[in-house]
Amino acid sequence: MSIDISRVARAFCDLSTGSNSPLKLNHAQQCVAAAFGFKSLAAWQAAKRVDTPVKDNSLFVFINNDLLTTRAQELALSADGVELAAILRQAILGLYPQASIHTSWALRRISIASAVAGLVGLDPISAGDLDDARVEVIENTHGVVQGFCFNFDEPDWQGWADHIRRRHGSLSVYAPASFLQIVKGCEAPTRFYIHGDQHEQEPLKYYCRACDHFEPAEHFSSAVHKDNGQRYFCHLSLWDRATARWKLPQRRPRNAINLLAAQATEERRASEAARSDFHRWIEHQVGRDDAVGFIAKDILRDEAFPTNAQTRDAIISYVEAVATWAEPVDAVKAAWAEFSRSINRPA
Repeated sequence: MSIDISRVARAFCDLSTGSNSPLKLNHAQQCVAAAFGFKSLAAWQAAKRVDTPVKDNSLFVFINNDLLTTRAQELALSADGVELAAILRQAILGLYPQASIHTSWALRRISIASAVAGLVGLDPISAGDLDDARVEVIENTHGVVQGFCFNFDEPDWQGWADHIRRRHGSLSVYAPASFLQIVKGCEAPTRFYIHGDQHEQEPLKYYCRACDHFEPAEHFSSAVHKDNGQRYFCHLSLWDRATARWKLPQRRPRNAINLLAAQATEERRASEAARSDFHRWIEHQVGRDDAVGFIAKDILRDEAFPTNAQTRDAIISYVEAVATWAEPVDAVKAAWAEFSRSINRPA
């Protein structure tokens, strides 16, 4: 569920008529836009918004007291920021009774764990490390951050899953972009670069994770950089699966220019297409608590494993060449036999 600023502004205007500081509708709109972090109503109207990715989700609302007070002064309103924030809070709760409303003056910059606790309605002390939740940054087509989607659908959060699901309708919890403004240390996130990302100030240089330095494009074609695609996807996965504690103080635009992305994607597509039926089958055995499950994990971790090998002899010969004891060879033989039975193929 996302908040409708126009509806809030109308309710805000209506409620103000019963106070000592009645507002015109256009002034109410300006104040609501400011309270929600926009420098002007025009800035809010110009913002390219995306739909909230989580439906049936209670709202986490942040009121920026400083911007609200400044806008009230610019409009020469008789009410101050405190009075306006109180009326605005009442207007929001009238439209969204389940909203969790916070103000910048009350919070004064809190920790990530405390902010997430406020978001999901849990005590950060009793709930453990809430800032270890996975978080996805939601951006519009222009790369402007719209909000954050926290994911609690993992075993670590089962103790609080029922509470979160009852409160939010799911285990994916959405917070608006203003969430970042209340988190200590995250007001101006530092840029995170993955392997091959273009430097924001020096467009002729790209980040090399292997060297931990920015280099010109030709640097990546050297003999020591044959694993660019693998390094790119490994680094991208690290960013995508990062926890709130690690990710929120940093930023990487979704539309970031990357020197290696296109080639890495094509190489991965070709590699996936060339995978053997056995390699696809063994991928689904990693959860097993037996010899086949153990060898499956080893195979998938082995970057040199011949994923396109189609015959028993080719696969077993490889394992015999790299294994230093008999168990892996016996396990891969057993895996091949089971695989062959599954597709009615002679072992």
